[in-house]
Amino acid sequence: MVGPPLLHLFQHKPNGWKWEVPRDTTIYKLLDQALGHTSLTAADNEPLRYRPHDFRRMFATEAVTGGLPVHIIFGQTIPSSA
Repeated sequence: MVGPPLLHLFQHKPNGWKWEVPRDTTIYKLLDQALGHTSLTAADNEPLRYRPHDFRRMFATEAVTGGLPVHIIFGQTIPSSA
């Protein structure tokens, strides 16, 4: 029996019939493969390597420089001054 899709952004059907959340090693492999198709290198001439958390940092940087308050990005509350 197959249940409804999981509530995750990334899902796949590795066996062709059951939705699963990919393991972190699968995500790392996909990112490394995608970057391997480019000629981008780091300062030490090694291939670039990104991990999922890097995209969170990039999004946060772009959002803050675009004017979005930090507490909205990360869901933090600001103590009241009452």
